[in-house]
Amino acid sequence: MSIIILSYTKNPSYYTMLRECIESIGDYEIVVVETNNKLKGKDMMLPAKFIFPGEEFNYNKFLNYGFRNLVSKEKVIISNNDVVYEPGCIDALFKSLDTYDSVSPVEQYSDNNIIGYTSNNHIKGWCIGLNYKVYEQMGEWDESFKFWYQDDDYCSFLQKHSLNHALIGNAVARHLCSKSHSLVDDLEEFTHNQSNVFDRKWGK
Repeated sequence: MSIIILSYTKNPSYYTMLRECIESIGDYEIVVVETNNKLKGKDMMLPAKFIFPGEEFNYNKFLNYGFRNLVSKEKVIISNNDVVYEPGCIDALFKSLDTYDSVSPVEQYSDNNIIGYTSNNHIKGWCIGLNYKVYEQMGEWDESFKFWYQDDDYCSFLQKHSLNHALIGNAVARHLCSKSHSLVDDLEEFTHNQSNVFDRKWGK
């Protein structure tokens, strides 16, 4: 069971944010795909394996780097660097993957799990857990999605293949909204312009 974190450690405050994310995860295999290539070769002093692609950030491309470097290939959580997981959250997400193909945490505790496919509402792009077989069925993440609409593409893929996704009510996480925008420098190119990519692929 593994976690892949995408990170851009621009300055000490972002290092602190990454450290808090990792420390909230617990004792699992953690792979960090780091955009800041200047940190390559330095001791990051964190319990994680660091991958430095050494190229322009691309969300899905960097996810693929992470998946290729996993040791455990059973259940995987992909996470932004701006997420803090409450105690028991990661365990609950991994356990729920015995029932569901794909899962996301909630930000407020609930007694119920909710099945659905709406981006942001059900599928949280900042944290998705999936069985590795889903990734294999996908044939890697579509690298034409550099940042935004990555989760919309994933939603459409799940629906097309009748794979179930659920919000897990007892898996609570805190998302520091928009902090992940630090992953990119050309925000317009990586956000709103991605809608054209999605429309061309899914005809919406």
